[in-house]
Amino acid sequence: MVARIFYGGTFDPPHIGHEALLDALHQAAPQAVISVVPAAIPVHKAAASASVEQRLAMLAILQSSRPWLQIDDREVKAKQACYTVDTLQQLRTQYECDSLNFVMGGDSFANLHTWGRWQQLLELANILVVPRPGWHWPTNLPQSSLPQCTLASALAQPNGSVVNLPWSMPDVASSQFRNQRAWHWVSDAIGQYIKANELYLND
Repeated sequence: MVARIFYGGTFDPPHIGHEALLDALHQAAPQAVISVVPAAIPVHKAAASASVEQRLAMLAILQSSRPWLQIDDREVKAKQACYTVDTLQQLRTQYECDSLNFVMGGDSFANLHTWGRWQQLLELANILVVPRPGWHWPTNLPQSSLPQCTLASALAQPNGSVVNLPWSMPDVASSQFRNQRAWHWVSDAIGQYIKANELYLND
């Protein structure tokens, strides 16, 4: 069984929080295959500011210093809004016997019960929940009672559990960067790409 971790998002742009999480995942699970899954048209967010090609180029910059990182472009190839459960169904069909692990921010997990067909997610994968500063595990919500396990246990099983990752990640959001253009929130290489391509000037 191969352990696979999928980290979806708009990555508009990829920032130091994304990089810190990817590095933490690789450090905690060096044997796992880690992939970013950029969205073409976000379901729960506003449309991306940078083009698909530009966001893929920025992810390729991240990948250039992380040879273990893969870019799964199935959602951007679809050129339409893709629901997580549909993407996971594709992945389960492709990797029938592997451990599939989907990374989700704590804020998204708190709203999980509003997602379409969210109850099916654990039938397809494990969910790895990344806390944000000041975030607490939700109580009295339908997802609060989902079965939990450790990261090591999740990576050894195909699906069925939630992992509350005990990590503290930088409190950064792509929308914050677009609004404020605080260059310390992105790596030097990503910053240079943004400046060279004159991105986010009108956000």
